[in-house]
Amino acid sequence: MKKELLLMMAIFMAATSALFAQETVIYYPDFQYDNNKGFTKHNVTVGSGVDETKLWKRSSSKIPNANDLGYTREGSQTSISSTGYGANGTDYTPTLTYAVVDAVDLSAHAALAELKVTFFTMAQYGLGNFADFSVLVTDAYTGDPATTVWTDVTSKLDQIDDDINYDNDWTKSTLVLNDWKNATAFVMAFKYEVKNAGTVQKDAEQPNVDRPGTWRVSEVRFTGTDTPTSIGQATNDEAMFYPNPATEYITFKREVKQVELYNLGGKKVNVQLDGNSSLDVSSCLAGVYILKMELENGGAKSAKVIIK
Repeated sequence: MKKELLLMMAIFMAATSALFAQETVIYYPDFQYDNNKGFTKHNVTVGSGVDETKLWKRSSSKIPNANDLGYTREGSQTSISSTGYGANGTDYTPTLTYAVVDAVDLSAHAALAELKVTFFTMAQYGLGNFADFSVLVTDAYTGDPATTVWTDVTSKLDQIDDDINYDNDWTKSTLVLNDWKNATAFVMAFKYEVKNAGTVQKDAEQPNVDRPGTWRVSEVRFTGTDTPTSIGQATNDEAMFYPNPATEYITFKREVKQVELYNLGGKKVNVQLDGNSSLDVSSCLAGVYILKMELENGGAKSAKVIIK
């Protein structure tokens, strides 16, 4: 084990792989639809009797908790939602609507190491396969979502609240945009489609009732990371956490707001922060990593850590 540990340290000291980067906010719309900011609503099909005011309706109260964002909220953010019910709140018929986010010039930021967009979604009150929630992108938007050739990226997202069984939780999604770095007008759209007609059963005690439900979207945020710095700039601040080497968990001696773990190739590793006191690394391969920590007081630290 000692030989393996020495080998890991030797590899680490020789590595010059890029790891850390400074985040740049490219576009952070606030969904202020009434002020024509952030997105445009396109109702392609509005079912008979559907309450059109409920298609991409804004809300300033139903937004993700600030503590769950992983960044500081800017401005007066809102969420938008679509509900394909009739004015009486019970009948539903086939409906198709898009919320098209304003175009973003990604080519102006092509020099950044990584481009991405993050957003939060919440599916509510739905039961049965009656509504389709999807995320679409294009670099050739025609101005009409019905005639635009879209790429459906729903399955490429790391996660999305696509289960329409009501859970009342926001889900954060991330889409890496490096494939569209040269796009001068990158457009993303959220599509809500009710595929059938029927009457909503409001009795929540019935396990097999059908209703299309509501889909909410919030906190759309385009960002990029600059050319990363050398791995050698990571400090060995072991006063922040223990043990090192670690096998299953890393425990923090001070409260942390956000943690990111990178391997020597500069790839971010998917790990789960348990509250603000420990990090589950049991699924990580043995090796040397860089731990980037954002503190509750607003400071930041980075450290080398060995996982056995």
